[in-house]
Amino acid sequence: SSGINAEWPLRPGTYGEQIKNVGRAIDVLVKARTFISSTKTEHAYILNVSDKEFTWHCYNDAAPVKWCTMFQSHMGAHCAVEVHCAGWGAMHIYKNNENPPYTVNRNSVYIYDGRNVSIFFDKNTLK
Repeated sequence: SSGINAEWPLRPGTYGEQIKNVGRAIDVLVKARTFISSTKTEHAYILNVSDKEFTWHCYNDAAPVKWCTMFQSHMGAHCAVEVHCAGWGAMHIYKNNENPPYTVNRNSVYIYDGRNVSIFFDKNTLK
């Protein structure tokens, strides 16, 4: 056996689509980092590198009840969105107001990959 999986190479077009998506993601990340590092805000930014669309519901981390909020941001596929709420400190965000929550910090940038939210950079550490 040559050690190569019978499924390899993958279907035609698969690598091209992956490269295209990586290119889109890098473009979004570079533009967002440049823009965000020059702004003064208490918002968090989420960069969506997936095809998924939904609405983020944002609550202050200290809020005792996280059931309904006016702080909502719709996020389309392959775009960036701001999330914020009243108060200070950390915030909890929910996709379509459903569990699980993600904790995000103000002045930080996160990447949503279609399943999870990960920190990309904290503006305060760029000084």
